[in-house]
Amino acid sequence: MKRFFTVVVIFILALAWGVSAPAGGTQKEAKAMVEKASAFYKTHGKEDTLKELSNPKGQFIKGDL
Repeated sequence: MKRFFTVVVIFILALAWGVSAPAGGTQKEAKAMVEKASAFYKTHGKEDTLKELSNPKGQFIKGDL
């Protein structure tokens, strides 16, 4: 479980940092998104978290993040 969470965090951060600053989200917004994903994972578990992270209209999509 810990390894899965680490992979999810790295994935979200990589997406956030891969975007240029002027057009994309900030590091602060990326960190908030990771914290939100962590809370979602703790509440809903692995399977639902993966579904939500993969959902293009889900709560973890914000602009370029």
